[in-house]
Amino acid sequence: MGTLRIPTKLIVDALRETNGLISLAAKRVPCSVTTIRQRARDVKEVQRVIDDCRDELVDWGEEALRARVQAGDPWAVSLVLKTLGKNRGYVERVESTGADGGGIVVTYSKEAPGFGNPIDIAPAPPGSGTDSTDSEEI
Repeated sequence: MGTLRIPTKLIVDALRETNGLISLAAKRVPCSVTTIRQRARDVKEVQRVIDDCRDELVDWGEEALRARVQAGDPWAVSLVLKTLGKNRGYVERVESTGADGGGIVVTYSKEAPGFGNPIDIAPAPPGSGTDSTDSEEI
């Protein structure tokens, strides 16, 4: 006796009713989450419904975010500028420095496996004279 095949339409309808939430759709069908994931892999319509529902959720999120930006919420303004405003130069710059704002010294050893790979990364001590052939400041 073969396994009973669940109609794709039943899966699609359950996904639409649950806004693309696979585990909730599986409970409505009823079937396993794995069954829906496999059907989404094998049947383009099932994956399309999941994708459409998720796109709609992102649209709702963007709509809510827009409202918070228009209300002047600093967190929302910052989020939009850091993500959508990157091409206008609104990016966070992270600088890594050693002690007292100095450079970070990377030490190399010719004896270390994989010559040329850093073996020790540590801040350069203030006033230390490092040999430029064995270390470099980044």
